[in-house]
Amino acid sequence: MAKRKEKLSPCEKCGLYKVCHTPKLRPFGRGKLGIAVVIDKPAFGMDDAGSLGGGNEYKFLQAIFKKIGIDLERDCWIIPVISCRTPKDRMPKTNEINQCAERFNNFLEAYNPNVLILMGKEPFHAVVRPKISGRLTGTPYTDFYGQLIPDQDSGRFIMTTYSVAEMQHQTTYKDGNKSKPLYCKDVAIYKLWINHIYKACSHWNKKVVPVDYISMCKTTEDVDTAIDMMMEAMGWENLSFDYETNSIKCYREGSKILSVSISNGKVAYAFPFFEDVSFRRVFKRLMTNSSKKISHNTSFEYQWTKMKAGFFFSNPEYDTMIMAHCINSQKPTSLKYEVYHRLGVIGYDSVADKYIQSDPKEREVYGDNAFNHLEDCPLVDMLLYNALDSLFTYLIWEQQMQELDDFQMMGYRFLNESQMWLTKAQIQGFCLNKERYNEVSTMLDNTIKELEKEVLAFPEINLCEWEDGFNPNSAQHLQKLLYTTMGIKPPAYTETGAPSVDVESLEKINIPFTNKILEMRKYQKLFGTYIHQFGLEETDGMIHAFTYLNRVDTFRSSMGSVNVQNIPKRDPEAKKTITSLVIPRKGRKLVGYDLKGAEVSVGACNSGDKNLISYVEDLTKDMHRDLAMKGFILEKENVSSGIRKGMKNRLTFPTMYGSYYKQTAPDMYEFAKEVDMLDHLAEHGIKTYAQFEAHIKSIEDYFWGTMFPTHKKWMENQWTTYQKEGKISVPTGFYVYAPMRRNNTFNTPVQGSAYHCNQRTFNKLSQFIEEKNLQSIVLFQIHDAIYVDMVPEEEDLIDWAIWYYGTQEIKEEWQWLVTTLYYEKESGEIGGDWSTLKEVGLLGQDGRIAS
Repeated sequence: MAKRKEKLSPCEKCGLYKVCHTPKLRPFGRGKLGIAVVIDKPAFGMDDAGSLGGGNEYKFLQAIFKKIGIDLERDCWIIPVISCRTPKDRMPKTNEINQCAERFNNFLEAYNPNVLILMGKEPFHAVVRPKISGRLTGTPYTDFYGQLIPDQDSGRFIMTTYSVAEMQHQTTYKDGNKSKPLYCKDVAIYKLWINHIYKACSHWNKKVVPVDYISMCKTTEDVDTAIDMMMEAMGWENLSFDYETNSIKCYREGSKILSVSISNGKVAYAFPFFEDVSFRRVFKRLMTNSSKKISHNTSFEYQWTKMKAGFFFSNPEYDTMIMAHCINSQKPTSLKYEVYHRLGVIGYDSVADKYIQSDPKEREVYGDNAFNHLEDCPLVDMLLYNALDSLFTYLIWEQQMQELDDFQMMGYRFLNESQMWLTKAQIQGFCLNKERYNEVSTMLDNTIKELEKEVLAFPEINLCEWEDGFNPNSAQHLQKLLYTTMGIKPPAYTETGAPSVDVESLEKINIPFTNKILEMRKYQKLFGTYIHQFGLEETDGMIHAFTYLNRVDTFRSSMGSVNVQNIPKRDPEAKKTITSLVIPRKGRKLVGYDLKGAEVSVGACNSGDKNLISYVEDLTKDMHRDLAMKGFILEKENVSSGIRKGMKNRLTFPTMYGSYYKQTAPDMYEFAKEVDMLDHLAEHGIKTYAQFEAHIKSIEDYFWGTMFPTHKKWMENQWTTYQKEGKISVPTGFYVYAPMRRNNTFNTPVQGSAYHCNQRTFNKLSQFIEEKNLQSIVLFQIHDAIYVDMVPEEEDLIDWAIWYYGTQEIKEEWQWLVTTLYYEKESGEIGGDWSTLKEVGLLGQDGRIAS
């Protein structure tokens, strides 16, 4: 008879108890205030002391709590996710956490804390991650740092913040030296950490109040009852609403609104979007009355209302998604995220969520025009989900209104207005040259196939045996061939420690085989990342691209489906291929207006540097040319446009944005090779790379010491302000909070407000066109440029509006703008595509082209 195998205990399966000094450490502290400080594992000092209340790590944590008036031992419990120290203080492995999960959860149940302070990744994954589902899945734990969650499931307040290890982390430099610990190096983050802990501890005597949100929702499938509900809502001062639709975009035939919900924060009503004439009439009355409308991602509802109900709803005052971005631009802004961290509700979308996704094959053909499966969701479930969305949106809005100060409300109102005009532009869309698209697609497909054949013809491939043949797109195959078989030393490694086969690494290897791989990748990217997206998103010859105002820390915009802001600039062939797909409407032409030197101008306004202002104001001056003269020891007349442009992109702007000579010198040296300047520099005593690097340092010293010392001082003050206040301000009405990199403290206000100057012009131009009943269409904005589908007879008026609103009237509202702004115009021919635009000149007085 076979001997039965004994079942191992969790501790035996884990095994850590065998390699630490003090195994199975129990929680420490008396927990008088009911606060549990959850750490990932016992640190070395705790293990050596035989208690979680020992060692340097505990003393560090104890001092932090003392700063906010909390006695760590008396008032709190320290509870580890795993109870044994790990070898070399490494992070716990998944298996170790799983084996200790029952023990950890038993501690939580036994102590029953009112407040959980989760310090770092593992505590978050042990407590919160199991709750996350649906569209919150994959949200990084760091996105929850600082959010005090009134968790409805557990009845506890949950705060996730930095771990002691993160605060004490030191960066090791190439020379072997180490940086200061993070809490010393970045005082703003240290203060932020303390504020997180204080915020959590201040709730020790507060209770998470359970709320039955479902009972506040009323749904109906009866059209008359729905009309009665809307009639009741006619008297609401503020009204939140939400749609459920069968697609993200509303332009493909068959796309439709399935249901609508409305709420005043006390009750939420949801009902199908009936075709009934009386229903539609009352719905229009409600949506065009004087109530202030609240929605989460107003752009979505704005488009769908126009396209499927035939009108724009009135008073789109509040967008809780944009408001969330204004409160903290580094946090997610999805409704599900807001609902959990503010209201403590998670998973309310679980029933409907599986129906919201589109089939992968559908998305491969239609992109964001793909249909989902919401029509298959039981109607009662979809309506309840819809009602909860509008109810939660209202409740979130009430909280947000308490958090935004007057300065931030100024910024929010600007973004909200911008969103309306950008959405109208999206509805109009831009034209795709379908014939050209088919031609380019076929050409690229043939090119990629031919390059794949050439790659597979290289004899190097036969050095290995491949089970199913060599795949040139497989990182594993390339790693095996290049580094294992061919013995090439990897130029770089990935974050996981694998030898890298990215573009930069293959460029450094620089053999015919890898060069051919790079050529193939170039065309694959051109097709997959850019060209193919036009085909996916096209409906009836038009592209309706999204512009997002909630995704960039600096409060700039971004785009998607199709992202025309991301067209490659440094590859003329790729740029021309992509832009050749965009054409004007019949009888029109494409015209672009670029806010010349926007970031330099706005940077000068931020710092008040008189020398920088002088370069902006006096068009005969040219900082890039002046630096090129100094950098390459040239007379003014010998600075070519190519040398000037290279200096601008490789030294002037990088230096202005915070780079320094050790980083810029290598790129400048390569540039000097490209423009054949090394012999010329050698004639002036710069013969070696070391001498060249010293030369670049001298230019950098001149740049900051002589040319722009005031701007340099402002940059330094930005870091000082950030360290003191934990935030920096953008003059157009925004704060950006810790954590921030040093360079971001001075780049953010420049980049953000420069974009806002151009976006304001976009808004004013759109309003001007609408009020004057002009037929030209503002298509989109790309960072500092605006593009118009121009009716030729309206060109002078549009020129004037750009000049007046973009360079004159703007300074009346934003008086911090102390420099002159200039718009540079480029224009195409009637019927000409985007790639054919040619520079015309600067817009001068009254919009005329300056001489």
